[in-house]
Amino acid sequence: MNTSNCERIIQDINSLISHIINDREEFFFESSNLIKPDFKNQELSFVRLVSWLYTLYFETGKVGLNIVKPSLDEKSRSILIEHTKLIHAYRTKLQHNLDRAKDSRNFKLESVCLKWSKKVCGVNVPRDETEWSQCSIFLIDETEAVLNSIYSMLDDMTNTDSKSDDFISNWRLTKTRNIEPYVYDLYIKKFLSFTSPDEFDIVKFRSKHLDKWRRHINILDSSADLYNEIGKIVESTMVSEFIHVLPITIKEMEKEFYLSKSIIDELYCYMAVENNTKNIDSKLMMERLRDRFPELVRE
Repeated sequence: MNTSNCERIIQDINSLISHIINDREEFFFESSNLIKPDFKNQELSFVRLVSWLYTLYFETGKVGLNIVKPSLDEKSRSILIEHTKLIHAYRTKLQHNLDRAKDSRNFKLESVCLKWSKKVCGVNVPRDETEWSQCSIFLIDETEAVLNSIYSMLDDMTNTDSKSDDFISNWRLTKTRNIEPYVYDLYIKKFLSFTSPDEFDIVKFRSKHLDKWRRHINILDSSADLYNEIGKIVESTMVSEFIHVLPITIKEMEKEFYLSKSIIDELYCYMAVENNTKNIDSKLMMERLRDRFPELVRE
């Protein structure tokens, strides 16, 4: 029993990702100096195995796993999620002083470990060398299955250019957070479809807020959907300045309608779907809104 097969698959994954990205310095799993188990003392080796796997999943390979997880098939993704949850639970149990009486989370973590051990070696808490060895064997086998599923998914990426291009784009975006300005412009243009103003300097608006947007993106966790987050930060900024580009301001609408967040959303959607606001003055727009939402008109 050893981790050599796992290490070989890790090397294969690193080699494959470097060729997919076309960068010899690109790695899926960064290097680790952690002492690996030698399986001479089975209990100590299990502790070292858990520590090594925790580092693999939650440190050296964290970014890569977050990128590929959505692309795994349902079965492989489920195995990965449950496997990493177990490693996280065992690492916490083995490395920390858990007080189950004071913290329900600690109680749940310990319960996960006890149930898993009972399933694998027949006892809740391994005590002899055989039981610890059985636990290690099971973890290694499951780790190999997880790593092989990642390799297979990456290998499949090389079968079609479209899959490969999308993956490369997402990989580089997530790893570097180097988002080109035009990406923000796309979201600005999309938001402006609500208003179609005659004059709106997209480049000037983006330049004004770009540093703030980039700071927001750079502090996000690696598991974040960056494109979704870009949309959210751009749209929230646009909303904050919306009164300058809409033909009707919130203040004007409040005089005529009973407003709430949901009502304002409806009003904006109506203006986007039912009206080309270009060249429409506030008086005409207000008349159209009164016709559309008579129940919201103030008496």
